[in-house]
Amino acid sequence: MTIKAIVVKDGIPNSPTTVAAYTIPSIMKGDANGDGKATAADALIVYKYIQHKITLTNDEFEALDMNDDGKVDAQDAELIMQIYTNSK
Repeated sequence: MTIKAIVVKDGIPNSPTTVAAYTIPSIMKGDANGDGKATAADALIVYKYIQHKITLTNDEFEALDMNDDGKVDAQDAELIMQIYTNSK
C-alpha cells in the first residue's frame, strides 16, 4: 500500500505534485506465504526453515517470528497453529 499526501489550500490542491509517499509493508504475523492468514502451511514453512531446507526473506522472517524474540523456531510454529486452530 502506498499513501500519498498532496498540498491542499482551501480545499484546492496547490500542486499536483506528491509531497510525500510512504510504502507500508503488508506483513501479517504468521503469514509467510502471503495468503492473508496464518495456517498450517505457514507452520510447515517454519519447520522447513528449522531443518535448513529453505531460506526466508526478511519479510517472511518477520512474519514468522511470532514472539518477536529474533528467532524462528518451533515456538513460533506452535503459536501459528494456535491461531490457525482458533480461527476454525
